[in-house]
Amino acid sequence: MATYKTVIYEVKDQVGWIRFNRPERRNAINTQLLEDSIAALEEAEQDDSVRAVAITGEGSVFCAGLDLRMAAEDTPEQRRRFGKLNFGFRENIRWCKKPVVGRVNGGAYGAGVNMLGAFDITVVLKSSQFAIREVNVGLEAGGTFLFDIGRARAMELTLTGRPFTGEDGERWGMFTRSVADLKEMDKVTQEYLDMLRELPPLGMAANKRMTNLLVDLAGWESLRKVRSDMGAMLSKTEDHKEAARAFAEKRKPVFHGR
Repeated sequence: MATYKTVIYEVKDQVGWIRFNRPERRNAINTQLLEDSIAALEEAEQDDSVRAVAITGEGSVFCAGLDLRMAAEDTPEQRRRFGKLNFGFRENIRWCKKPVVGRVNGGAYGAGVNMLGAFDITVVLKSSQFAIREVNVGLEAGGTFLFDIGRARAMELTLTGRPFTGEDGERWGMFTRSVADLKEMDKVTQEYLDMLRELPPLGMAANKRMTNLLVDLAGWESLRKVRSDMGAMLSKTEDHKEAARAFAEKRKPVFHGR
């Protein structure tokens, strides 16, 4: 079993557990976290003793989204590589032959919310805060959640970046279950994992693939192409650079539309 710099990977009771381990940065996504997560997921998929995968985070926040400190320092080439890894990790979750359960131990923002849309089963806290806030830093938002919640709601959340709760997300069809506290989260997550461990692996893999193919029919491949092109363009804008600088300097950004 490999050791990783930014995630903890372990197998317990036929479940491959991947834990984001950057609590000091609220598990913000950087290149290393994506590389480690992709490798750990591949390790779980190739291990015949693993029947399901669970992804969670260390600390009180599941994922704070893009690490803006990294974004402020990255070269354009590094930014492009990060974008490919970020989308690639979500694709690997979607097409992993084993079911992937998200134990979302706290809030998630931006790219962290996009990640949740790739999970097969997602358990969140009712009171946790979520926000699709790419617009706040001059970037584009996109993920399978856009197909789950309808155009009107998707427009509201992606244009305004306004926060919502785990309970809201369950009601809109974004999340599988919202629970009261971490104790209930552990109970519900374990119930799902116990069910998945007992079901036929090939049957689950086939049903997962068929369901995701329906999402592709709804336009996922088109979204991926458009978002890739748009992301490359927006990451070069002065507004995005200003957002990253303002974050590092702990001030309010000033945008000029260029």
